[in-house]
This record gives sequence, structure tokens and C-alpha cells, in this order.
Amino acid sequence: MTSRRRIIHAALAAGAGLATPFSRPALAQPDRAPLVILVPFAAGGPADQMARAIGSGVAGVSGRTVVVDNRPGAGGQIAATALLHAPANGRTLLIGDMGHLAYNGALFRNLSYDPLTDLAPVAGCMAMPVALFVPADSPARSLGQLVEAGRQRDLAYASQSTGSPGHILGEMLRGATGMRLTHVPYRGSAPAMTDLIGGRVDLLFDGIGAGLPYLAAGKLRVLAVATPERLPLLPDIPTTAEAGLEQLRMSVWFGLAARSGTPASVVEEVYRPIAEALRMPALVGRFEEQGFVMTPMGPEAFAPFVRSEAERWGAVIRRYEIRLD
Repeated sequence: MTSRRRIIHAALAAGAGLATPFSRPALAQPDRAPLVILVPFAAGGPADQMARAIGSGVAGVSGRTVVVDNRPGAGGQIAATALLHAPANGRTLLIGDMGHLAYNGALFRNLSYDPLTDLAPVAGCMAMPVALFVPADSPARSLGQLVEAGRQRDLAYASQSTGSPGHILGEMLRGATGMRLTHVPYRGSAPAMTDLIGGRVDLLFDGIGAGLPYLAAGKLRVLAVATPERLPLLPDIPTTAEAGLEQLRMSVWFGLAARSGTPASVVEEVYRPIAEALRMPALVGRFEEQGFVMTPMGPEAFAPFVRSEAERWGAVIRRYEIRLD
């Protein structure tokens, strides 16, 4: 089952669970203290936009103040460490992608946290199909041409950060093709895109939504999409499988987690306004227009999904011998 289908399947399976909330004291009152959402990327990227949109929705339905705190760097370890230093009371959350919340334990030798034991999954949010971008003036007009160029000379590929999905796909591309690739990590999608547009790097795997504005402006080109089928937004762009690299498939999913040890009743209380925010038509429309697939999951469904994804991508990391630090 493909990554995107797995996500959608898990989201659908969550439906029954959403109707049965965890038990909580009958007289418990909602927490009105400020909610902090830690973002492991620089401002401007998809995770940052997501945090701010969800935060605004939560503030609207709960009356709580929501603060977005960007802590980029070290493959998400700076933001995750900040979460672990906060009390386990549900007032500080981490928004992360599949690396931060699932597979980083397999990727880093000395990771400062364990995604599966130090984090308490709160909510699955949305997923984004991935595409391979190059500068608009790149001589490569297809993935095949890019692979051939990378076998002849050194190319630099950007990623959102060390250990990010873009990094994983870059290493998978290297392992599958023998290309001469140099990894250039950034602190988020936005600065990586900026340097790609400026020609300071040669290629970038990123969510389709991150590149759509630059495609429309003629500043980037897409060579392939890492999805099982062509995307309705880009019907003329072939898939990686059509280019002979079927193993290069990924949809990047995002979710929210609290610190482990947070009581289940508190996690459920925190999740309720998040679930409402993720159903808001304005939020849904905004992100679907950017190519996202909404995948709302409550804590009971999201926790086993995270574990299954950790196993899946951990196997990929071991296969391609991708290890950091």
C-alpha cells in the first residue's frame, strides 16, 4: 500500500474512534492557559503555515491564546528537546513531519529523543505528495536526464533539514541511480526553495504545495512526482515510477504530539479544538488548494499509525544505509 493510501486508510479508520472520547472528570474545565506549538522549521514553510492556521482555528473555537515558536535545526532535535523540557500538561505541542514523529530514531545514532517513547501522539493533520523540483533554467528536462547528468558530474541537492523527507528521498535517489550527489541541508522548506530558485543547488524533493507558487511564476520546473499516479494539479508531469524509479514514493504527513507522560484525558482535551480547526472549511480549502490531503486522526488512531510508519521508513533507512551523526 502506498504512503498516501496508507494515510488515507488510517484516517478513515479513525472515524469510529473520534466518536468515543477518552473519559474525563465530569466537572473538568477546559484549559485556558496559552498553548505553545513548537515548529522544527524556519518560518514560511509548510509546517509553519500549518501550525499558524491550526493555532488560529484553536484560538477561535477555544478562546485560548496560541503561540507558534519556531525552533529549526538539528533534524528537529532542538524543537523536540524544548518539548521534553516543558511540563507534561498538554500546554506545549510539537508539530512535526514523519521524520520528527516516527523515523528519526532509525536515522540518528545519537538522537536526543525517542519519537516512539518520548512523544505522545495527539493528532494526525494532513499529508502532502512530494515532487522533484529543479531550477527553471536547469538543462535537465526529465528525471532521466537529471540522473544522467548526476552520473557525469557532482550535483547538489537541497533538503528541508538533515534527516527530513527530502533528505531521505535524496539518499534513495543516490542509492538507486549511482548519482554523484552532495546533500545541502537547510532550516526549512522556504530557504531551500530560495536557493533552488537562485541556482545555488540543483534539485530538491519537497511537497508539491511548497513549489506551486514558484511553478506558476516560472521560477521552478517539476521533473516527476513521487506518487503512484499523476496528480490532478500537474497532469502532464510523470511519476517517478514512469521514469523507472518506482521505489521513490512518498507523501509527507504531518501531525501534533505532546510530551509523553501527558495524561490521556489531557491529550483528548487538547485534541478536541484541534479536530474542530481541521474541519474548518477555510483551513481545509486553503491547504487542499496547495495540494495537501486532509488526514485528521485522533490520538487512538494516530499512535498506532506513527508506529507503523516508523517501522516502514526505518526499513528504508537501513536498506539504503542512511545514518547521521
